[in-house]
Amino acid sequence: MDLIKRFTSSKDTYSLKVVGISILPTCYSSMSSPSQQELIAYLCLTGRICKSLSKDENAQVRKSLALNLKHLIRLIPKFPETEVISLLQHISKDEQDSVRFLCVENLLVLGQAVPFHKSGSYVLQLIRTCAEDKSWRLRFMLCDKSLEVAKFLDQETILHYLANYFVNFLQDTELEVRTMAAAKFGEFCKILDKETIIKKVIPALKKLVIDTDLNIRIALSENLLSIAPLIGGENTSEHIIPIFLSLLKDENTEVRLALLKSLGDLDRVISIDTLTQSLVPAIGQLAADKKWRARVAVMEHFPPLAGTLGETAFNEHLAPIFLAWLEDPVFSVRETAAKSLKLLSEVLGVKWIEKSVIPKLIDMQKNGSYLLRIAPILAFKQMAEFLPSEIIEKTIVPLLLESTKDAVPNVRFNAAKVLKGLNIIIKGTQARANIAKTLSQLATDPDQDVRYYSSK
Repeated sequence: MDLIKRFTSSKDTYSLKVVGISILPTCYSSMSSPSQQELIAYLCLTGRICKSLSKDENAQVRKSLALNLKHLIRLIPKFPETEVISLLQHISKDEQDSVRFLCVENLLVLGQAVPFHKSGSYVLQLIRTCAEDKSWRLRFMLCDKSLEVAKFLDQETILHYLANYFVNFLQDTELEVRTMAAAKFGEFCKILDKETIIKKVIPALKKLVIDTDLNIRIALSENLLSIAPLIGGENTSEHIIPIFLSLLKDENTEVRLALLKSLGDLDRVISIDTLTQSLVPAIGQLAADKKWRARVAVMEHFPPLAGTLGETAFNEHLAPIFLAWLEDPVFSVRETAAKSLKLLSEVLGVKWIEKSVIPKLIDMQKNGSYLLRIAPILAFKQMAEFLPSEIIEKTIVPLLLESTKDAVPNVRFNAAKVLKGLNIIIKGTQARANIAKTLSQLATDPDQDVRYYSSK
C-alpha cells in the first residue's frame, strides 16, 4: 500500500507514477478486503489520486492510467461508478490521441460491467465522442469494434445512434476508416432492420462504387450481396442490383472477381433470369481479360455458377466460354479448365461431359497446333478420375490411341503417359490389350522421349 502511494504521488519522475499505476491491479488482487477498501478510498476519495493522474502533465502517465482503467472498471461497484465515468471523460478529451485511442477498449469493458439501462447516458456520450473524434485512429477503432459495442446496447439505440455513426464511417474523409467500414458493413447490417439498411446504409454504399481506392471497392464487392437476403428480392432488385451492375463494370479485375465469390447470397432472393442478365456480360469480359491469371480466377467460380444457374442457362450462356478455355493460348488456363471438369461433372452430371465436352476435345485433336492437340490428352487424364469405366474404355481410350499416331513426338509421349495410367484402372480385356499393344509399338519409336515414356 505504501509503495503504491509513494509511486503514484511521486513528484520526482513520471516513470514512478507509471510503475505505480501498472502494479495497481496485481496489488489489489492480493490485498485483504480492508486493504482493498483503503486503496480505493485513497484512489478516489481521500487522495483523489486517479483524478490527479488523469490530468498529469506527462502523457505517458495519462496513457498508463487509460491502459489500466479497465481493471478498475471491473471492480464496480467496489470502485465508484461515478469515478470511472469521470476518468473516462478526462481520457476522452485528452490532447494526445494515443490516450484517447484507449477509450474504445474501456467503453467495451464498461458496457459489460454496467447494464445499459444504468449507464446509457454516459455510454452514448462516449460513443459520440469517439465517433466524432478528430483523430482517424479513434474513429477507426470504434468502427472496428462496432459489433462488440452493439452487444450491450438496446435495439433502439443501435438504429438511431450507432447506425448513424457507422454510416458516417462509410463516408469518412480518411481512407483507413472507409476501408474498415466497407469491410464490416455486411456483418453490421445483420443487426439492423430493413428500413435502416435501405434508407441509411445503401445510399452510402452507392458513393463507394466510385471511390478512388481499390481496396474499398474490393471490400464493397465482397460484402455487397450479403445484405440481399436481409432486404428481400424486390428491394434487392431495386437497390442492390444497380450497385452490383456498376461494380461489374469496374475497370479493375479484382473488383469484378470479388462479386463472383458471393453470388450465393444473391441467387436466394432474385430470379435466375435477372441474375443471368446481370452476370453473363461481365463474365464474358472477365473471360476475355488480357491477364491470364484473371481468366483462371473467374474459371474457379464456374462450378458454383453452374449450380446456381442450372444446366440450361449454363449451356446457353457460360458453356461456350468454358469450352473456349480448353484451347486457351496459355497452358495454365488450359490446365485449370481440365481440372475444373471434375467439379462441373459433379454439378451438371457425366452426361453433360459426354454431350458437351468430349466432342469439343475430339475437334481439338485435329488442331494445327500440337500444343492444342496435347490439351485434350491432359483433359482425358483428369476425366479418367471420375468417368465410368465403360465411357473410358469406349471413348477415351480410342481417342488416346489415335493421339499416339500424331506426327509430333510431344503429343505421342503425352498420350503414352496417360495410357499407362489408364492401363492400371480399366478392367476391359480388349481395351487393356489395345493399350499394351500400342505401348509396345511406341517402345521402338524413333523419338527417345516417346520410347522412354512408353516403357517407363
